[in-house]
Order: sequence, then C-alpha cells, then structure tokens
Amino acid sequence: MGIRTVRAMRVGMLLILPVWLLVCGCFHPGKPANDQTGQAHHSKVHANSLIPQINSFLLRKGQLKVGDQIDSVKILAGYLDDEDSLISAEESATYLLGLGDIAFAWDRFALADSCFERALRRYDQADPSPEQSASLYIRLAEVKLELRDLITSESYLDIAFDVVKNRLSSDEGKWGDCMGIIAGLHYYRHEYENAIAAWETALKHYERAGIYKPRYLANIAQAYERSGHYSKGVEYLNRAVGQARRKSKDPKVLADLYLLKGFFENKYGSGDSGLFYLRQMEVMRRQLYGEKGSYAFGASYTVGLYFNNANLPDSAAKRFHKSLTALVEGFESMDIKDNPRPRISECTTDLFLGLKEKGLALARLGESRPIPTEYYDAALNALLLADSVIHVCRRNSFYDDSQLELKGNYQAPYEKILDLSYSLYQTTRDVKYLNMSLRTMESSRAALVQDALKRLNNTGESVLPASLQQSERNLAQSRANLLMEMADASDEKRKSINERLRDINRDQWKLQQEIKRYNPNYNSIRYAEPVSDIGAIRKKLLESDTFLEYLWGDHSAYLLAIDQTSATLKRIARNAEFDSFSQTFIEEVGDGERDLTSIRRYERFTESAFYLYNKLLGEHLTGFPGNHLIISVDGRLSGYPFGAMIMEPVNSAEVNYKLEYVINRYVIAQVYSAGVLLSTRGRKVNEEKLLAFGYGHNAEAGLPGTEEELRSIGLSMHHPENEYLVNDDASEDRFKKTVGDYNIVHLALHGMADTTNALQSHLIFRKPQQEAAEDGLLYAHELYGLDLKNVELVVLSACESGLGKVQTGEGVMSIARGFIYSGCPSVLMSLWKVNDDATARLMKDFYRNLSAKSRIDDALAFAARAYINEASEFNAHPSKWAAFFSMGETSPVRPGQDIPIWAIILGGVCLAASGYAIVRPRRHKTLF
Repeated sequence: MGIRTVRAMRVGMLLILPVWLLVCGCFHPGKPANDQTGQAHHSKVHANSLIPQINSFLLRKGQLKVGDQIDSVKILAGYLDDEDSLISAEESATYLLGLGDIAFAWDRFALADSCFERALRRYDQADPSPEQSASLYIRLAEVKLELRDLITSESYLDIAFDVVKNRLSSDEGKWGDCMGIIAGLHYYRHEYENAIAAWETALKHYERAGIYKPRYLANIAQAYERSGHYSKGVEYLNRAVGQARRKSKDPKVLADLYLLKGFFENKYGSGDSGLFYLRQMEVMRRQLYGEKGSYAFGASYTVGLYFNNANLPDSAAKRFHKSLTALVEGFESMDIKDNPRPRISECTTDLFLGLKEKGLALARLGESRPIPTEYYDAALNALLLADSVIHVCRRNSFYDDSQLELKGNYQAPYEKILDLSYSLYQTTRDVKYLNMSLRTMESSRAALVQDALKRLNNTGESVLPASLQQSERNLAQSRANLLMEMADASDEKRKSINERLRDINRDQWKLQQEIKRYNPNYNSIRYAEPVSDIGAIRKKLLESDTFLEYLWGDHSAYLLAIDQTSATLKRIARNAEFDSFSQTFIEEVGDGERDLTSIRRYERFTESAFYLYNKLLGEHLTGFPGNHLIISVDGRLSGYPFGAMIMEPVNSAEVNYKLEYVINRYVIAQVYSAGVLLSTRGRKVNEEKLLAFGYGHNAEAGLPGTEEELRSIGLSMHHPENEYLVNDDASEDRFKKTVGDYNIVHLALHGMADTTNALQSHLIFRKPQQEAAEDGLLYAHELYGLDLKNVELVVLSACESGLGKVQTGEGVMSIARGFIYSGCPSVLMSLWKVNDDATARLMKDFYRNLSAKSRIDDALAFAARAYINEASEFNAHPSKWAAFFSMGETSPVRPGQDIPIWAIILGGVCLAASGYAIVRPRRHKTLF
C-alpha cells in the first residue's frame, strides 16, 4: 500500500485521540499552545502517556470537527517534538508524520510542513529504515510543492529518489509518489506535457501496487485544459470522478472533484450540468465541515462564481452573501444589502474575496434596476469594506507572505469603487461620496507602496535600525501565527486567541510610537490608515492652493479636486483619442534631440499638449481660483509634465515654442499621496548646511557643465560649512558617510532608471580610482538603509532621476522615492535626460530664488519662466526646462545663517559704543 493511500486513510483514523486525552486529562484545548509554564515536566509526562492513545487514534475513526483535529495536531506535535521526552526519537518522528498527514489531508500545509520538519529533526537523532527515510522526504517534497517552494521541494525529492532507487526499487508505491512530485514541479513551471507524462507514469506504478489516485487523473485533466486540449481534459476528469465514486469513496476527494467538474461543465459543456455538480459539492462540504469556516465559505463562494459567469447577478449576490455568513461570527442576516462587522481576527483574504465579489454583483444588479442607487450604495459599502479587510491583511502579513502570495494578487477594484462613488455623487451631491473617493485613491497608493516596502524588506534592506526591525518582525509573525490558529479554532480557543491578539496590538502601538519618532515617513507608509476626510486636506491648504488627486483606471481616469472652500469629483473617459494624444505628448515633450524646427513636430506637440490640458486640468479648474497646484498622480500620469501643457490653441504656421504654458499661470508641486501631504505640510525646512556632488572637469561622464552648476549654487548659498565635491572627492563612499550631516543635498550626476526592477534604478558617482568599499553606483534600495532624517531637501539634477517602473497607485518608483521614504520631506527631480547647459542655468536660478526665501515650488516655477522668456523660439521647447518638478513639502528654506534683526541692532550699538567696528566676512569651504 502506497504512502499517499495510507495518508488518506489516516485522515479519519486519528480522530478519537482528543476524546481519549480529554478523558485522561492529558491536554486542555483551551490552553494556549505556546504556554511555557512547566513545559518540560509536562512534555515528559504527556509524551510518554500518549503512546496507547495515539495508537488507538490511528486505528479508529471519530466524528470530531476539522477544527478540533487541527487543534489536537498542533498541541500533540509540540509535545512530541520535545527532545527531553522519554519516547524514542524514531517513535516520536513516526507519530509526527501521522499528525502531519492529518494536517496535509485537510489542506493545512503550513502546519503539515511544521510537523514534517519536526519529524526530520527527530530522525536526525535516530537511524531510520530506508522506507521511513523515503516516506519522510517524499512528504517534505510534497508539502513544499503545495507551498510553492519548488526549489526546496526538488531538493527533498532528490534525496527521496536516491533512497527509492538504491534501496526500495521494488516499491511501486514509492516510485509513484516520486513521479507524482516530479509531475507537480513540471505543472507549476507551466511544462504541461512533461507534467502529464510524469503523472501517467505515476499512475502506472500505483496501478501495479493496487493504489488508486483520482486526484492525479484530475491533475492530468487540468494540465490538458491548460495546454488547450479541452476534450482530453474532460475525458480524464470523467475518469477521475468515476474512480472516486467506485474505489476511493473519500467524501472530501469527491467534493473537490465535483467542484472541478462543475467548472469544466460550465466552461465546455452544459451550464445546468455544471450547476448540478457545484450544488452537490456545496452540500457535501457543508456535511463534512458544517455551516461555518473556510470550507463552507468556499462552497458558497464557488457557486456564486458560477452565477456570476452565467450573468445572474441576483443569484450570485445571494451566494456571495451566504459565503460571508460562514466566515464572520454572529453575522446571520439574510438581506444581501447588509454587510458584516468583522473583528480584526476575522479579516482574511477569504473575507476580502467574498465582499469584493458580492459588491461587484450588487453593482451589476443595480444596473438592471430602474432606480439603481439603492444597490449602488450597498455595492459601494461592500467594496469599501473589502478594501479595509485587505488593508488589514496586507499589514498583518508584512513579514509572512503566505496568506497573500500563495493566493495571487489581491487588490480592491478601485476603478469600480470610484465609478459608483461618482454616480452616487452626481445623483445626491453628498460629500460622503467625495470622502469615499479620497479614501479609495489613497488606498490604491498605500497598497502598492506597502508591497514595494515589503519587497524591500525581503531583500534585507530596511529603513529601520536592526532592533526596531526585529521587534516589528516578531510582532508581525506572532500575529500571523495567531490568525492562522483562529481559522478553525473552537469558540473557547477563539476567546483565548483574541485576548493574546489584544496584547500584541498594545505592544504594536508602543512600537509604532518609537518608529514614528525615528522615521515619521516610514511610519505613515507602514501603519497609517488611508486618508478619508476632505476636511483634513483643506486645513493643510493655503488660500492659493488647489489639491488634485488622480486615479488612472482601465476605462477612465478620475480626478478629485479640493481647495479651502470646495471639492468635486470628475470622471475622464479614456478612449482611443485620449490614449493617442497622451502617447504623442509623451513622445514629443521630452525629445530635444530631433529637429525642433520641424512644423510637423510642432503641430503634434501643440495639439496634444492643448488636448491634455483641457482633459486633465482646464475643464476641471473652474471654480478653483488658486494658482498653486499640488498634484498626486497615478499610473501613466506619473510621467506627465503638467507644466508643459498649453492653455490656448495654436494656429500659427511658424514654429515658436514660446507658448502659453501651464507653468506660466500655475506653480506646480507633486506629492505621492494626500497622506504624505498631511504628514509633511507645514514642516519647517531650515537649511543650515549644503552638500553638493558633481563630476567636475576631469569626468568622463559627459556632464562638463556640472562644475559651473555647483559654482553658481555657491554664489547663492552661503553657509560656512557648505561643501562642493567634484572629481575623485565625489564618491559614493563619501556620500554615504556624510549625507546625514547636511540639510540640503545637491546631486549633479547621471541617473539610470530600471523600468523592470525599480529598486535597481541608480545614481552614478565617480568611479573609484582604486579598490574601494563602494562601486560608484548608488541603487535605490541602498537609500532605505541610510539615515536621512536631517536632510530637508534633495535636488537630483541628474538624468532620469524620476523615471522608474510606473504602476497604478504608486506613481514613479524611483531613486527620488527612496529619498522621500527614508525621511527627506522634499525632492527635486527630473523625468527624462536633461540638456547639461539648460540644467545648469535652471539650477542657478532655482537656488537664487530659494535664497530669496521663495517656496521650493515657486523657486522652480520662476526659474522655468525665466528660462522660457530668455530662450530662443526653438530652445523654449519643454524638453529643455519641463523635466524638473518638486515632490513633497514646498516650504521655503532659510539660506545660510541669517542674523536676526535684534542681533544686528544690538551689535551695532555695541560696536558704536566701543568704537570697534572691524568685521571680517567668513568664507565658506569651496573647491573652486
């Protein structure tokens, strides 16, 4: 008999053990599994008293719920893993394998993996037989395969294969197990033909051993379906169902096959037949698992998907609603417009999926009704709750990706939420729908920024010191473990878990206060709830400000405009004309290399620039008198220089790029989100010291104007400790060691944008002349490990410093974002390769304006206007001046060390009284 058959039989065999143990007083289900009090003593007593109960458990079937079985597995595995136990290592490992089999059969793969790994540790202390070794490594390979850890699975399989080939060559069941794992590896690598061949070979081995594997037949059916051979897929699936009915008779296996059969029938056969199998599956699952829990959820959710595909939104909404009652304790409402009020411990990816699909079904249901607003409102509430649930999941799984990554990409349908909000706002003019829109836009940004931050942590980089990062990791892991325990826990145990979650939440709040003091920007990204109050934004705006937040969708773009007294939500249709003009604008605006005298180029640019102004700004700024635009962009809009759009049509046949640009009327600044605006707005930016890097006259980098650029900055910024580093002094090593001591950092360097992996975007410092600790390439991910909390403004006068991978909700993922997330409130950056001479001229005017106490965005706008006014009709092309924009806080900086008026007067009086009036000006450090 093969190992997988034994495993299937053991699913029910161990059910009687908890009853025996309760009678004997051996363990207490309500007791926390990690209670360390008296652990060593109790482990010995329990482990040595378990042998008869475990053996009985393996031989008899019971009627305990899945949750009770899983609870028992967790507790018993902990006792059996105790090395002080008097049970032999080999015997303990054997029982751990049996417990792991139970968890594996009920799809608790993480728990099964834990049991099998514990068994491996125990076997390391013993001398297992070849059959025991093969069984253990096969199990480990199988569970790693289910967890999608393909590399580790293959490693364990290699060990198992060696044992089977050299010492168990006649064991057909073991050969079948190994071939089945090989097939799974091929399948998950999308090598379907190889997977089918391996499963066929495995089935031949099993047939010779008298073992039946309907699951493998179903796997072959799915592989055929994935490779486009639908008829073969249907043939194998029918064989699987027939074999399960005749020979397997495992209700769980049969229910799973009915699920697959239902989808096959719905897709390739009869819809009515598909519904029959899905309903059969639903009944069987509820008989197996009861009316509550993830299995009951899955049954109703799957039938809801069928009704969705059949375009029956009413039936779909009812089934999705029923799936929610299976997940949330105390939620029994039959009204599909009602939503549950889940606790944090109930916020799972399953709950997100149920709410999301229910909301979408209600929205479609509303479209078919004469008065849709009632269903639209219910749909909007469900989708917003879904977004809140996944926000909690994302935060809780920050260091544990299994919940989100194993199930795919979880993202709320932001465009649909805004579509509903827009429709309801147009009907009711209720400001609450504007607040919902604001929250949705902010949540879309937060989701992708959180994912980027998670990827960063997974690379080993962190914005936090090691101690804070470890504390954060420990709390996140503890919470993830408790939430996993909650899945099928008994009512008694749920109370205990909730108490421990409350303790973790209190510790988390204390840790957040520490993190906030160390790096407020990181804290706002990692923990802050998405902004949902327009009033909070208004309080941060000046009378001259208008805040514009965009969301770029598949079918429409949405704009939320806010100033001190008013707010509105606009929908911008994305049609072929819009996309065509957008593409033309991006192609023309940043290209200063081709012939600027071309009338065709001139017409293409002016037509597209005027069209986009009307679509994205002009039509929507009516009623907003402010001349300062603070813009939060999204998706493709991240690469749009708004200042280069033109506000009047151009009919001239002569090429003259001195046009009525948006920058001539408006001052523009960008922020990553409203949340960042709230956290940095009004922050005092007091410049004390400036650090500047440039290539210098000996550089091979092709930026000869950088030395003149730095010299011109020195004429405006007068702090005695300013440093201007060029040539060999402008090294990456010097930058990393000194940047935290300065308040303004100017980098006149080349930048390279990696559009595939944003964390690989980098700035290019001088190449080290000899062996050095750094390679001269400052990658975006390296910024997150620097202490930049003293840096108030970074000016990236480098080519492509703002470019990066554009994703919806995240804006430009780039080096500039690395500076902002590491604590710097303001960054000046560029969108494309910038002309060297034009950059030097813009920077000279920018710092001169800055030294005159202009706001950062004003200083840049005034510099751009001056450039346009002084340039020729061709050199006024936006490629020369429109690449730069400011991101973040725009407050003016304090140039140098200003002397207060009272000090000047007092000094004058003292000097007059003493007759001593010799003043020698201090000279700032310079290399020029």
